[in-house]
Amino acid sequence: MSAWFAAVAFPLSYDLMPFDRYLTQEGIIHRFTEEQTKGLQVLWLVDPEDVEKVKQLVDLMSDDGPEVFDRLDRSSETSMMNPSGNSGSGISGGRSTPMIDWASYWRDIRQFPVTVSFVSLGILGFFLFKLAQSGTGPILNLLTFHEVIIAQKDLVSVYQDLQNGELWRLFTPVFIHFDFMHVAFNCALFWFLGRKIELIQGSSVLLSLSIVSGVLSNLLQASWYGIAFFGGLSGIVYALVGYIWMWQINHPRSNLCIPLPMIIFLLVFLALGFTPIITLFASAEVANGAHLGGVISGIIFGFIHSRLNRSSSRETNDSNN
Repeated sequence: MSAWFAAVAFPLSYDLMPFDRYLTQEGIIHRFTEEQTKGLQVLWLVDPEDVEKVKQLVDLMSDDGPEVFDRLDRSSETSMMNPSGNSGSGISGGRSTPMIDWASYWRDIRQFPVTVSFVSLGILGFFLFKLAQSGTGPILNLLTFHEVIIAQKDLVSVYQDLQNGELWRLFTPVFIHFDFMHVAFNCALFWFLGRKIELIQGSSVLLSLSIVSGVLSNLLQASWYGIAFFGGLSGIVYALVGYIWMWQINHPRSNLCIPLPMIIFLLVFLALGFTPIITLFASAEVANGAHLGGVISGIIFGFIHSRLNRSSSRETNDSNN
């Protein structure tokens, strides 16, 4: 794949999420970055052949304003729901098209590699757990914080396997999921939040945040509850929430934001995990340590990153003045 290049810039006040969805549906590999010092959002492309098409869309916007993005988004959704000619799904033009749009999956893999990888590995961990329920699960046993299939008398410390050099166990429990609701809830939230971060700030930021928060949440869970079988992406999901929360506090005009009711709901759910209420309805114990470790690490990561961004922005402004 060729290198990214800047194609066009928009004012920071523009809501480009409908435009982002439209470009994705059109198969245009892209990403947005924000330049706070200049008050701009920059659209980056990979394929030079997409430039002309993007410029045509920008010309439409110059005539009708940013509201054209909403109309483009709605018209794109309508064309997908009610196909005509040779586009869309179902039977069209005398021939049928596949029920699954494999091209869109490939675009997601190229544009959101970290998000797609974590969601895929989380689903794989769910199937590994289901396979292991029928007997010994040697692969699953390599992913846990400590070996689960082991004589109790042989496991003297929750850190025993780590002390033996198996350091990957600090992170790999995040991929283990115990039931359908567990994996569906975690993967859906990671898909929603991860793509936001990866689109606006890049894959390296999302990967760094996920690894750091995954390790810290697992360590807190193990230290708090001792020898226990735990896992799931929820610790990282809480870190993503904390990170975005801090970012939108320090950069209110940023497109990296989520609705406040969503933040409140997840924080209330976190608090309820420390009461008997959740366990009355859940089939398993809640990993409160992982949730708490995740949100704390995400808040710290987000606070530091967003403040550094503000500081660099002020320094740039001062030097320009």
